[in-house]
Amino acid sequence: MKWHVDVHIHQPGGSEGIDEIRGQIREIARMVAGLVVMERHNMRTLDETIAEVQAQGTQVDGLITLTLSLRQQLGDALSGASLPPDVQAKVDAVFDGVAANNAKIVAALTTTPEGDPAPVGEEPQAGA
Repeated sequence: MKWHVDVHIHQPGGSEGIDEIRGQIREIARMVAGLVVMERHNMRTLDETIAEVQAQGTQVDGLITLTLSLRQQLGDALSGASLPPDVQAKVDAVFDGVAANNAKIVAALTTTPEGDPAPVGEEPQAGA
């Protein structure tokens, strides 16, 4: 977006105060230019945030695939086998840990910025 502002001041009968008004207009133009720079920076920041969120989604999908794959491999390998109690406890601990981590991820994704649970079926919203 390109801004172009033209201001023409005509004061019949003299130029008293026109220089002061011109100075104020220059200051306003400088502030508008600063706002444009800030807006561009904010858009870059939003684009970076979107990319990070998409990358997180990919990582979460990878974790889900890994968890399901491990569960399937263990199930296949142990099909019909009986594990010693200490080994079974370790296997159970792995899947309990995965379940706990999944619960943390879900809690993080379903909590509002104020720390309250988001209503069921609704996405958390900033400032809501």
